[in-house]
Amino acid sequence: MAPLPFPISKIAKSGTFNAPKELLEDSSSSLLDLYQWNATQNPDHPLFRFHDKDDIRTISWAEGVRGSYEAATLFESRMKLGEQSKSPPVVAILATTGMP
Repeated sequence: MAPLPFPISKIAKSGTFNAPKELLEDSSSSLLDLYQWNATQNPDHPLFRFHDKDDIRTISWAEGVRGSYEAATLFESRMKLGEQSKSPPVVAILATTGMP
């Protein structure tokens, strides 16, 4: 598979974001690689923002990736992976946007 072209966007020109150009050009990179790279190279850059009652809450790359690992550890402990499993488990996460 050919590497994805590097996007020239507002975020790529940001003074607070280090773009992972080499990682995006490497066809062997995974989504996990991209998340880990951003957690270490852009730890304080916003991953996403959302309304929390009257405030806008910002989740940084470091906080978001740390939370993903915590969720994965919780799933793994509850699902007892590796115990007489013939096929990998399927996990679905459903979320609402909070919009009507």
